[in-house]
Amino acid sequence: MEDAAATASRSDLQGAVVIVQPLRQAVVAAPPAGSKPGEAPFTGMSFKPLFDNDRVSVIRARMEVGAREGVHTHGSDTIVVHLSGGDIEDTADGKTVVNHWTRGDVEFEGLGTSHSARNIGGAVDVVLVALKP
Repeated sequence: MEDAAATASRSDLQGAVVIVQPLRQAVVAAPPAGSKPGEAPFTGMSFKPLFDNDRVSVIRARMEVGAREGVHTHGSDTIVVHLSGGDIEDTADGKTVVNHWTRGDVEFEGLGTSHSARNIGGAVDVVLVALKP
């Protein structure tokens, strides 16, 4: 049986809205050097800026059949939202894996991570959300 205090506090919260907003943290050390989308030696790829402010860049990207991303280092934390499926061969730390993406998949590319990639399937469309340090 619940006590009266627990029941009362729960009823007080009905209809309450909580908004959570990340706080901007001071950068203590300079972030590792990295490349922005489109700055590394990429072939068969296109990038279309959708939105940009002091906290985030949003870019639509397309990897055509056979497209390649040269080795590059992410200059920011980046969220990749897959708009289409596709098969991408990624190489990082001397290991190569094939990722089979489907529409709606989301991946995270961390600040300072390095890799190369090759499209081994059909054209792949994504939205890149790059968080600025």
